[in-house]
Amino acid sequence: MGKKGHVSGGKVGGNHTTIIPAAEKLVKFLRKHRAVTNVALGEIGQVGNGPFRVSVKEITGGLEVKVRGTRTIQTIKVYTSQGTFVARQLRREFDVA
Repeated sequence: MGKKGHVSGGKVGGNHTTIIPAAEKLVKFLRKHRAVTNVALGEIGQVGNGPFRVSVKEITGGLEVKVRGTRTIQTIKVYTSQGTFVARQLRREFDVA
């Protein structure tokens, strides 16, 4: 990872490079995963105070992962031809909903 709070290169692409602290470990895991071809960081939204939570939804071409920190939320697109396999590993590794 680059500067704190920013990530680019090494499977990470897209228009956004800022990553919320709650998503850092998850993105690091995805960058190293052999079945993941690309990770695209989405916009960051502000939310009310709440607990850490991750949700995974299978979409065409991969997964849509939503990571909620204590006050922010970020959607991450994960490109893979093995969506079910990667989703299962995310659920196991990060206690995903």
